[in-house]
Amino acid sequence: MIKLKDISVKFVQGQKTITVLNDVNFSLNKAKIVTIVGKSGSGKTTLLKVISGLIQPNSGVVYLDNNNISQLSLEKRRLRCSEYIGFIWQDFKLIDELTVENNILLPLQIHKKKKDNDFYSQLLKQLDIEHLVKKYPSQLSGGEKQRCAIARALITKPKIIIADEPTGSLDIYTADNISQLFLKSVKQFTELVIIVTHDQKLAQIGDEKYEMIDGKVVMCE
Repeated sequence: MIKLKDISVKFVQGQKTITVLNDVNFSLNKAKIVTIVGKSGSGKTTLLKVISGLIQPNSGVVYLDNNNISQLSLEKRRLRCSEYIGFIWQDFKLIDELTVENNILLPLQIHKKKKDNDFYSQLLKQLDIEHLVKKYPSQLSGGEKQRCAIARALITKPKIIIADEPTGSLDIYTADNISQLFLKSVKQFTELVIIVTHDQKLAQIGDEKYEMIDGKVVMCE
């Protein structure tokens, strides 16, 4: 499903070169939830962006569904990845000029997919955002924005869900509800869920658990 081969990502800061991902080799297959933990700055978000085609690594190859996406241009890479992946951003990335409803439905418009009205209603209900659909992002709390961003990522029933700290702005009860939503998604339509989190309880739902250490991905025992 996803394979990273000899991936390195480096950034230049002043006169220093900082290695964020260090020769990463990492393969993920279908029908599972994968959780990744690690200290702030350990490279977790960078790893997700490489998988999603948002960052071109300095070296190495990324395979998505057995296709090498590393040689594609940034625009083509993003489009190809977005056909497979629903990305839940840590900072939400909602569009201020659009209502909550239009934010959620935007991926369907981009990929010219038909809205599943029953699924849409179920999402709103499970995320408790039915009363927010006509509001704008500036009228929402951080937790409300988080839940709307999750709905937007799932609305296309993506094969892969990638979540960067999806419960960071949520209370314990809502965080548990989100965990159940991920588990339900794997059973119904999603083939792979990748979650980066500091939430140890959320991390435990992973069929496979990893930790980012010194720019490498290490499987937890």
